Amino acid sequence: MQWKTTAGITALFLALSGCATSMEGPGAYPAETPPKLIEKGEHPTWNDPGLFGPVPAELQAMGDEVCQSDNYRHAIGYHPEARDINGSPIPGGGFLCVDELAPDTT
Repeated sequence: MQWKTTAGITALFLALSGCATSMEGPGAYPAETPPKLIEKGEHPTWNDPGLFGPVPAELQAMGDEVCQSDNYRHAIGYHPEARDINGSPIPGGGFLCVDELAPDTT
């Protein structure tokens, strides 16, 4: 599974196929229904990225750090009640990450 826990925030690093514009992005605010991790291919993914709201300003740096630790550029969404693959709340919520970084070839 490709998710990490940093400072109490658990996040999934969404594996994108194609460009970020091919997926739905976060909404204007977190939906009442929280996003849930689901099995899809080799990696779990969020069932509906549109259920995320924007990343709160006070969590943006942490979200970006979490995303960058798994080769993604930044967090574009956050939901405080995101659910894991078993449907249990993820402590601290979950981030939606985009823009996979090119591998370091040095």
